[in-house]
Amino acid sequence: MKRPYYLFSNGRLCRNQNTLCLERATDARSPGAEVAGDRLPLSEIPHRINPESPTGGDGAPQGQSDPAEEPVATGAGRQRDEDAASQEESGAVSNSLTSDDGQPSGELTGESIPFPIESAESIYCFGEIDVNSKLVSFLSKHHVPLFFFDYYGNYTASLYPKEHLLSGRLTVEQVRHHTNQERRLRLARSFVEAALANIRRVLRYYASRLEEGTEGIEEAIRKIESIKKRAQEAEGPATLMGLEGQARRRYYRTWPTLLGGAGENFSFERRSRQPPSNPLNALISFGNSLCYSVALRQLYHTALDPTVSYLHEPGDRRFSLALDLAEVFKPLLVDRAIFRLVKTRQIQPDDFEERLGGVYLTESGRKTFVEHWDERLRQTIEHRRLERKISYERLVRLDAYRLTRHLCAPEDDPYEGFEMWW
Repeated sequence: MKRPYYLFSNGRLCRNQNTLCLERATDARSPGAEVAGDRLPLSEIPHRINPESPTGGDGAPQGQSDPAEEPVATGAGRQRDEDAASQEESGAVSNSLTSDDGQPSGELTGESIPFPIESAESIYCFGEIDVNSKLVSFLSKHHVPLFFFDYYGNYTASLYPKEHLLSGRLTVEQVRHHTNQERRLRLARSFVEAALANIRRVLRYYASRLEEGTEGIEEAIRKIESIKKRAQEAEGPATLMGLEGQARRRYYRTWPTLLGGAGENFSFERRSRQPPSNPLNALISFGNSLCYSVALRQLYHTALDPTVSYLHEPGDRRFSLALDLAEVFKPLLVDRAIFRLVKTRQIQPDDFEERLGGVYLTESGRKTFVEHWDERLRQTIEHRRLERKISYERLVRLDAYRLTRHLCAPEDDPYEGFEMWW
């Protein structure tokens, strides 16, 4: 079974015959390489990459430890960082390891961690990873994309393999639907309506678990339903984007109530980006980056052109159709992941740090989030139409397939964005 891999280590990813191999480096990843040292839990990688690891009925790995018990989330990892910083202050770390001049990562430790290419669906690089053309050719041959994130967890780039599912007919239909105002508006409205329906479902899910404060939640639901009705009369994608923004702002105002006592240390007044102003905004930004990459990864398994979109304006250097698709799934994948992590206190205030005028997840915080994110993607539900278990991640691809059918035969198979029913 193929699955994504998440690399938090620094080092070099290379090909070793027909196997991928991560050669770990001593260098640490930080702005200006301020802190040197090891930030990778050594015991984690072999466990995570075991291709024969059995899975349970819900798709989650059996025997997988509680993310709250991960060694990187304990004080031990932070102690290592403090020790490393102390070494740097004392001059024990050479300049060659702390430079940030674009040179390859620091000295290799000699530790090499192989994992089979057959089990890799995609690779997420949160550490400082060096690659070469030989590896790029190898990954392209096996259709494995690479996603890169900067030190703060912001999505920065993709290494997108050569297209292997091509359809000129579908591309022509995509463009026709974009240039036809009526057809484009119909699709854009479907994305927004599905996103608002899923927001409403999340509100009802958590409101049913509240003992008090439900009046404000019910008011927010009525407001979002009103916005959804106005979306049916919107005259263009820009208007729809504005309505979706209004609904989101109203939705975010309910978060302190939804988080309850667990959210006391997570003040939240409004959504802020670039940079996120507080921990909850940092969680939303990081989760949205992951959701975007998941949508892009699933689009890659279809013949859809990810640059031709309907709700978001197509632009340069971005896959705007992935943004369209991600809007539908943010409530299910991102928002509920945040609620779970905060309410179960797996994420704590000390999992954040202030840098460059913003608030960001620390490396241990990002790892805790990604652990839960990976489990969430593999969580399954009984699909009421297909009558079989489907993973959350697979739901994204099914939506892409649904869009494909609509583009080929809009009257016979109209697209309706995915809406949660549980």
